[in-house]
Amino acid sequence: MSVQGRKLRYAVLIGAVVLAGVGIWLVSKSSAPPSTEKIQGAIGQRKVERDTKVAEADVAVTPGTAPVAVQEFLKSKEFKKVAGDQAFQGLLSNESFQSLLKNESFQGLLRNESFQGLLKNESFLSLLKNESFQGLMKNESFQGLLKNDSFQGLLKNESFQGLLKNQSFQGLLKNESFQGLLRNESFQGLLKNESFQGLLKNESFQGLMKNESFQGLLNNQSFQGLLKNESFQGLLKNESFQGLLKNESFQSLMGNQSFQGLLGNQSFQGLLSNQSFQGLMGNQSFQGLMGNQSFQGLMGNQSFQGLLNNQSFQGLLGVQNGLSYMRAEMQTGLNKD
Repeated sequence: MSVQGRKLRYAVLIGAVVLAGVGIWLVSKSSAPPSTEKIQGAIGQRKVERDTKVAEADVAVTPGTAPVAVQEFLKSKEFKKVAGDQAFQGLLSNESFQSLLKNESFQGLLRNESFQGLLKNESFLSLLKNESFQGLMKNESFQGLLKNDSFQGLLKNESFQGLLKNQSFQGLLKNESFQGLLRNESFQGLLKNESFQGLLKNESFQGLMKNESFQGLLNNQSFQGLLKNESFQGLLKNESFQGLLKNESFQSLMGNQSFQGLLGNQSFQGLLSNQSFQGLMGNQSFQGLMGNQSFQGLMGNQSFQGLLNNQSFQGLLGVQNGLSYMRAEMQTGLNKD
């Protein structure tokens, strides 16, 4: 083949390549590109919810203003578990609760390692997410209790923390009626009392607090009235009477619905508020009687309860001589049995 022929072939080949390129360009300009959906499979088209990093601003906490203990908690993995909860965010953005976080005394509680351990407990965190309990946390009167050094000492106690982690007891804390009792200044005074705190730290008494039947009694407004009574609170502070409350046999009586009905009776509550009768309740010999199952059966008897609710009979019990006579006669009767 001549040189001129080869040049002609090269010219034709180059021309063909140029024409093909121009054709492709014209087609691409005249046709719209395929949509993303058409070139993606089912997996590519799925909607993916991505967790964004929880920032202090997301929970209405101004950086630099929160105490170090709070800032550390905000960074913890435990906090991130509850940070997405709208109700919990509402608590943190509440002005009243923010004032509690700024309180030096409460900050001291947050710095306590034992209390920090409680804040990391999943069961307790679920309680913090509860809207009803958050309402209690926003209450200024209850916040005053949280700022109290003596009550903070109770919150730092590992035994009492065990009670706070208990789901049954948490149910009591979520109850609006019981929350009303916790907001009461007179009852708060009892919670600040070191002697009564000793009772709350007792594992045996905590068992009674976890009892659903007894919780029902604590939610009873009439019985709550008795707990707010300063004279009856004096009895609850009495170490000797506390010994009776720690007695498992007596606790079974407290869990008895019939006996609870007696405790909810205003007339009988009047007797329990009587200082002379309280002296009898603080007597170890009488407490031994109260721990006796045979006597407990008598206390659970509605007919006998009717006698105890009788004001005339209560008048007899309110007289010191009458109390001594009753104690001696009952003890003698039991000894015969």
